[in-house]
Amino acid sequence: MDDTTRAAMQSYCRLTEALRAAIEDPHRSEVEEALTSAAYEANRLMGAAELLGRPQHEITALVHEINQDKYPREPAAEPQPTIWLVTRGEDPGAIPCVDEATARAYAEERYREDEDPDDPAVLRWDEDRELMDDSIPGSYQGMGAGWKIAETPVIRPADLPDAD
Repeated sequence: MDDTTRAAMQSYCRLTEALRAAIEDPHRSEVEEALTSAAYEANRLMGAAELLGRPQHEITALVHEINQDKYPREPAAEPQPTIWLVTRGEDPGAIPCVDEATARAYAEERYREDEDPDDPAVLRWDEDRELMDDSIPGSYQGMGAGWKIAETPVIRPADLPDAD
């Protein structure tokens, strides 16, 4: 683990400790300042380490790596399955696909079905997983084709909170 990541994870642990202290004694005078300071520090250092927005399981694994005695690993849970959803514009519906390649192929095929066959599309995917048509002329160049894909977890009964 590099020094930047280690510092970010240590600040994350300090934030966790500040939160624990606030929960245990919320009326302590310095609780708000300690939480605010720890949160700003963790945000700054995790941003520098490019860890913001990473899945929680990755952050947890890094915490365990730097502090194994304080944060022992829990038994590995069964990985949550995911599916890929294909959406078009503001349409509230989504088409589930088994993997990213299938989702991309489906969106490209559907886009081509709607376009003029005499004016072939030049398709590519941008970093936000949005389908782009580079054959669109003029001021519309670089605009999305209206199709996006996204990976999302499949919710299982075990993922729901207990209804006690």
